[in-house]
Order: sequence, then C-alpha cells, then structure tokens
Amino acid sequence: MSKAVIFFAPGLEECEGLLCVDILRRAGVEVTIAAVGGEKIVKSARQISVVADALAEELDYTVFDACILPGGIPGVPNLKADATVRRVCRDFAAEGKVVAAICAAPTALAAFGVLNGKKATVYPGMDADLTAAGASYTGLPLTIDGSIVTEAEPRTFFSGNSFYTTSANRIARDVLPEAVTPEDVIAACGGAVAPEPALPEYQRIPPAPEKEAQVLKKLPVWRKALAAVSGIVSLVLMIQAIGVTDLTKLVDAGGLTGLAGSQMRLYGILLLSLLVFALSIGRKADRPDYLIQTPVEKRKLRNRTIFATALILLLIPLTLFIGVYCFGGKRYYFISLLILLECMLPFFLIFEGRKPQARELVLIAVLVALNVAGRAAFFMLPEFKPVVAMTILAGVAFGGETGFLVGAMTMLVSNMLFSQGPWTPWQMFAMGSIGWLAGVLYRKGVLRRLKLSLCIFGVIASTVIFGGIMNPASALMWSESVNWKIIMSYYITGIPVDLVRAVATLVFLWLGAEPMLEKLDRVKTKYGLAE
Repeated sequence: MSKAVIFFAPGLEECEGLLCVDILRRAGVEVTIAAVGGEKIVKSARQISVVADALAEELDYTVFDACILPGGIPGVPNLKADATVRRVCRDFAAEGKVVAAICAAPTALAAFGVLNGKKATVYPGMDADLTAAGASYTGLPLTIDGSIVTEAEPRTFFSGNSFYTTSANRIARDVLPEAVTPEDVIAACGGAVAPEPALPEYQRIPPAPEKEAQVLKKLPVWRKALAAVSGIVSLVLMIQAIGVTDLTKLVDAGGLTGLAGSQMRLYGILLLSLLVFALSIGRKADRPDYLIQTPVEKRKLRNRTIFATALILLLIPLTLFIGVYCFGGKRYYFISLLILLECMLPFFLIFEGRKPQARELVLIAVLVALNVAGRAAFFMLPEFKPVVAMTILAGVAFGGETGFLVGAMTMLVSNMLFSQGPWTPWQMFAMGSIGWLAGVLYRKGVLRRLKLSLCIFGVIASTVIFGGIMNPASALMWSESVNWKIIMSYYITGIPVDLVRAVATLVFLWLGAEPMLEKLDRVKTKYGLAE
C-alpha cells in the first residue's frame, strides 16, 4: 500500500488539506497527517481544529512515498519556516519521491529550492516567487514535472474541467463515469467487494492550556546598584583611555613609561568592570523560537564547523607564521590569498552532496559589500566603523563559517581602498575570528540575540580579539626585535584605538542588530537558506 504524509500547519486551507486526506484514503493510500508547529491540534484558517496523527518532527519519513503541502494563509508561511518540512521536501525531491503542493504552497517548494529548473504552477499572482527560484511558470490548473506536482487554486482546477483522476476512472469513464476506484469497477461488473472499514470513532482531545506569559522579574536592588557602579566605572575608564592621545607618554626610547603601567592596570579594571556590568544585568531569556535562539538539541557543532575551527586555530596561524618568518612579511598578497582560500574551504563543505545555488553565494557577496561600503562611508573617523558589528551579525545569522568568510573577505576587499600591506592577512584573521566566534557561541547558546548581549560581545570582540591579535602583530611587522616589553608597548598604545572601535561596535549593534537580524531571517526563510 502506498503511503503519503500531508503537513498541516496553523492557518491551512481546510478544503485543500482535508479533501486530499479523504480522497487518498478512499483510494487506498495510507495518509498520515503531520502537525507543524509543535501541537497535534492544528487550527485552520477559519479556526477549525484538526487533530493530526503525529507531530512532524516525530515521524520516520523513510516509509513514505509522497509528501503533500496544502495551501492557506498563514499556513504556507508557517510551512516555509519549518525546518522539518523543508528537509523532507528536499530529500523527497532528491530521491524522486512525489512532492505535491496546492494553491499557494508551491511558493514553499520554491523557497526550499525544489522547483529550480522545473515546470510548476501556483495561485494566480504568486508566479514571481516561482520564477525567482528558477522555475518555469505554466499558468495551468495542474502541472506535473517528474515527481513534482503543483496545482493552482481549486476553483481554477475544477472549473477548467482539468480533473486528473484515478486510472480506474480513466479506463471506465465512458461506460461508468462515476467510478473512481478499482472496487467501483469490480462492483459494477458484479464482483464481490470487501466493505469499507468503519471509520474510527472521533474522540475530541481538549486543547492544551495556553501557557501564561512569563512575567519579567525585576532585578534586585543590589544588582541594579552594582550595574550602575560598574557601568559608570567602565564609561569613565573608556573616556580616560581614549583621551590619552600623546603616545610618547606611554612609550619612549627606554621602553614603557610609568604611565603605561598604570594604563595597563586601568585597562584590566575596565575589562573586569564590563564583565561585572554584563553579569549584573543579565537574565534568562524567555524566547524559545528557533529563529531567536538555537534549541538545545541542535547546539552540537556540525562537522564542517569543527573543521573550520581546526583551520582557524591551526592552519591559518601557521600560514601567518610562514608569512612573517619565511617571507619577511613581504609576500602579503600571497599570504592573503592563502588565508582567503583556507577560510572558504568550510563554506564549500555546505555544498557537499548537493548542487550549490547562486543565491547562497550572492548573499555572502552582498554582506561583504555592505561591510566594505560601511567601512568606506566612515573613512573620516579612524576605527569608528560598523565592520565588527556586521561581521558579528553575519556569524549569528548564518553560522561561524560564513561569519569568518565575511570578516576575512571584508578586510581583503576594503583594503583595496584603505591600502594593502603586510597587515592585511592579520586583519583578515582577526576579523574572521570574530565572525566565527559569534556563530559558534550563538549556536552553543552562550551568545543570545538580545541587543544587550550582542553589544557586550561586540565590545569584548573589538578589544580583546581584534586588538589582542593586531597589536602584537604590529610588533611583529615593525619591530626589528620582539620581546614581551615590545609587545606590551604596542598593546598599551593600541588601547585608545581599540576602545574607539569598541564604542563604534556598541553603537551600531545597539541601533541595528534587531532590524538587521530580522531582515536576514526573512531572507533565510524566503530563499530556503535556514539551517
């Protein structure tokens, strides 16, 4: 017996969903209703409650021969946003199993990348989504291209006398037009037909009680006081450090001055006060949606992320070492190219086992272009640029590998405007590391999409990561001899610049993190790029 699964998402069109189930079961197909959205009771577009057979994420899809997507609004957008539906449609299409979509649902197949190079139809007026995904829009009531079946709105389908029915009806329609199943033909010829099994008695399942909205608990007074004190201390220390513009007061011919030592201690106090401020105002977020925070069961790092980590921690530093000690920092174009290829390797692993789509490469290119344009737009303000902020958002939205690639490519391309040099490979490594770390920490659940959480990470990344890499790198590039005193002198003199970068990152993340992530999520959902 053939088996099919049909996905019911909140807001589905009742006729398109239930009629499919009814007709297929009458024709002898074993149909399973899979609920999308985490609840077995699904409310349709007209608030009709339907009890599904199972939750979509609980089924074993290897036993099914076909999957069906009914239309309806907001049913179709809910289908698009579901990772299980996206995975099943892609797998079935790749395996040659039947993938069917009705009315507006073909736009979901388009978003999943299933219709690329296929002929398809859809609800009138939505054909732009299909053609943008590489499909050929037919405008017919029903279109079958291989194992992909798409149907326009039911009114168009039935009124156009385009009803494609069963083999039994096509054979016997001239003699017995009402026959649909082989049993109808057998009965008309006088044969014995087993009676239809009785439908199971309907037992109403009461809806689950609505979860009460969690009331955000107020911070205790002592935490508010601690946050206020640590915040004021951090602000005062930032202003004081940025105000030291005469670097000769920190470093002279004899090395570090007494002021340098005190500045170093103040810098340590600044980092400590920022940590205290973050812990004082932090609280557990009640935002379980997968677009907001990665579920616990999905926080395990993928193999390609682990591979990217190995490249970042081992191969790229080795490449930098070779560039400094074997080429004397003079082959920086060659070293930059090597680092670029190394940080692109994990990204290309995304295409393992499937054909890469241009939209994925275009998205990376657009993010890099925005980053380069942002750096160029603020050229008159040294280090006050949105580059770190955009790199962090790229890592959070699309993963550590993409974050590393965006950060590294941004520094390489933008230095064509700001001048290339032996510092370029180091900048690529430092900025790429920020994007990679943002993606990994977000996936592990450490970094949250809350505005404040992103801002705190941005300040730490700008000072500790970028500054921690570039300041010692400057000593390697420009000093004839390198020792701890030389490295410390470069690090201390770089503190004001690092803090300017940190303030810029904080400002850009505070103003643009939430709207930017919202738009990136929409792009992921619309074009089927969500992992």
